[in-house]
Amino acid sequence: MRNRFLTAVLIATLLAAGVSCSKRPSIDASGVRTVTIWETYNAQEHEVFESFARDYERELTARTGEKVRLKVERVPYEGLLPKLKYAAITGTAPDVCRVDNAWVLTLAYGKAVVPLDTLPTFGTTLDEEAAKYVPAAIATNIIEVPDASGVWSRHLFGLPDQTNCAALFWNKGLFAASAEQLRREGLDPERAPATWDEFVRYSKVLTIPEKKQFGFGMFATLWWVMPFLNSFGARFTRTDENGKVACGFSDPEAIEAFKFIVSLYRDHRVEAGAWQTGSINPEQGFLNGKYAMILTGPWNLKRFEGIDFGGVARAVGSGRYVLERRRVEHGRLQVVDERGYRARFPQMVHVARHAVAMGA
Repeated sequence: MRNRFLTAVLIATLLAAGVSCSKRPSIDASGVRTVTIWETYNAQEHEVFESFARDYERELTARTGEKVRLKVERVPYEGLLPKLKYAAITGTAPDVCRVDNAWVLTLAYGKAVVPLDTLPTFGTTLDEEAAKYVPAAIATNIIEVPDASGVWSRHLFGLPDQTNCAALFWNKGLFAASAEQLRREGLDPERAPATWDEFVRYSKVLTIPEKKQFGFGMFATLWWVMPFLNSFGARFTRTDENGKVACGFSDPEAIEAFKFIVSLYRDHRVEAGAWQTGSINPEQGFLNGKYAMILTGPWNLKRFEGIDFGGVARAVGSGRYVLERRRVEHGRLQVVDERGYRARFPQMVHVARHAVAMGA
C-alpha cells in the first residue's frame, strides 16, 4: 500500500518530490512506471514542461532501459491547496505537485510531504543541495520540523523549478503620447522611473482624468506590496531585545512604505483605485491603455504581446535588474528558463520515481 503522503511539493514558483499517497498502481502490466505530476503553468509554460517530460522518458529508456510515463495533469492554481489536502486524506494525491512557496510550511507541518533529504536516493547533503539554488528560492523549501520524540531538525521538502519576480511594466505608447509634457517636467519619455520620487512625477503627468487614464494601477494584496516594503528597507520579522521574533511592520521603514502606497491614491491621486471591488484590475487596465504603469510579472509577457511595453524590476538604492521582453521562438514564448530547468528536471523526476517505488 502507498502511504498517506503527497509525493512532492513544488514551491512558489518551484517544484518538489516525495512519496505519493495515490492509490493508483505505479507499474502497469507492461512494466511501465507512472509518475503523476500536477502543475499550474500557463499555456506556454505547460507546453515547455510537456516537452521536458517526453524528452526525459525517451532519454531514460535509452540510457537505462527503464520505462517511465510522466503523466502531466494541468490543474487550476485557485483551489489547489485544499484539493491537495483532500487528496492526501483520500489517497488520491499526485506523485509530484507544483505549489506556491507559501504553502510548503503548511504541507510540511501537516506531514503531507516527505523530506527529500531522508530518501536513500537523495545522494548528497541538504546544504550541498541548497548551494545549487538561489538562496531565497531554496530557503522556502527548507523547514525545521519536529520528529516523533519532539526533536527539531531541518529538512528539504521541495526543489525550485523556476524563480520570478514582480516588475514595473510601463506602456511605451502612453509615455510617447505624453512625451512633450514629460520632457517639460525634466523626465525622459523613453525610459521607466528610476526612483519612487521619479515614479510619482511620471505618474502625475501620465494621469489624465478626462481620458480616465492613470499613471498607476495596483493590486493591494501583500505580494504586490512587497516591492515597496523591500525598497524602503522594511523587514517582515526581526528579533527584539528579548531575543523573540517580532513583526517588523511597525518599524519606521515599513510605516513609510505603507504611507507612500496610500499617498499614491489619496494624496497624489495617480493610482486608479484598481484594488477596489468592481474596479478595472491592473492587468486589464494595462491592456486597455488606461494604466500607464503596473506591477506584474513575466507570466504576462505573452498576454501583453500586442502592447509596446517595457519592464524593470528594481529595489531603489540597491541596483536594478532589467526584465526584457522574451523572444518568441518557433511560435512559443520562452517564459521558462529552459536551459536551467532542463538541467534540473531529471533530478526532480529521479527523486520522485524512486520515492514512488518505495511507496508502491
